[in-house]
Amino acid sequence: MRRKFCELYTATGSALAKEALDRFGDLYRLETEIGGRSPEERLAARKAYAVPKLEAFRAWMLEMLGEVEKKSDIAGALQYSLKNWEALVRYTEDGHLGIDNNPAERSIRGICVGRRNYLFFGSDSGETPDRRYGQWPRR
Repeated sequence: MRRKFCELYTATGSALAKEALDRFGDLYRLETEIGGRSPEERLAARKAYAVPKLEAFRAWMLEMLGEVEKKSDIAGALQYSLKNWEALVRYTEDGHLGIDNNPAERSIRGICVGRRNYLFFGSDSGETPDRRYGQWPRR
């Protein structure tokens, strides 16, 4: 959800997108502070600090959605966020979960980067296989 607002802020400099990013920043600051603690301690801190911030954030998004044009980019980001709200707040219900899936994405990054590079493996000329037939080009 944060990515939608970040892309919008980068492209347009929208004040509403900046406000949303600031609200996400508050949540990430808490996660930085409680990073090395036990799952029970993280859960308690999230209940005390993150849940009220998230409730205020959701109320703000609903209010802003009523004020912006329905087909604007910011409305799209707000609608996307509200539609995926349960996925965002899930981390406040379990101390084992992180606020985002960055560790999982980092763990598979090598596979994804390698997959593209492996296309050239075995080809002295650096050519890729013919995608239509799954074979190397014939000379």
